[in-house]
Amino acid sequence: MEQVSNVIRCPINPALRSTLEDKRANLAQRRAKAAGGPRGFAAIGNYHLVKGVSNFLEQEVGLPPIFKVCTHASKTVLSADTSIQFAPDERVRVGLLKALHNAVLLADDVSLQLTDNGNIKIKASHPSIDTETDIDAEAPPLCGEAGSDSLLRMLCPVIG
Repeated sequence: MEQVSNVIRCPINPALRSTLEDKRANLAQRRAKAAGGPRGFAAIGNYHLVKGVSNFLEQEVGLPPIFKVCTHASKTVLSADTSIQFAPDERVRVGLLKALHNAVLLADDVSLQLTDNGNIKIKASHPSIDTETDIDAEAPPLCGEAGSDSLLRMLCPVIG
C-alpha cells in the first residue's frame, strides 16, 4: 500500500494504517510462538499473483520462499523479480512439486495434486479440474486487506 500511495500521491488513511499495523503486530506475536509449522512456501501462477503472494508471505507472515514459478514467459513482464523462475520445463516444475514437503503451496489444481498431503494447499490459479473447489466469485480473495485476512485465516491454525 505504501508503494501505491507513493505512486498516486495520496496518503493512506490513518485508521486503515492503524488497523494494518495492529494486524502485523498480532501476526508477529503468533509467528514468534509457532513451532513445527510449515518450513516455507511455494507459489506457481501468473507473474503478478506469484509476486504479490510472495511479498505478503515473506514480508508479513515471515515464511521463507522455497520456490516461486511463473507459468508464462518473462517477455511480458518489465523489470521482473529475479527470484521468480519463468516457465521452467514441465519436468522441472513436476520435480519441484514432488520434492515439496511441509510447506504452503499456492497454485493451480494440477500442481496441488502433484504434491503430498503434508503440504498446505491453497488453490490460487487456473487450470481448475476439481469443480468442488473451483475458483469463483464466492471464493475468499487473495489480494488487498480482505485477501490478506483470508490467507491468514487459512494459515493461522498451522503457523501459530
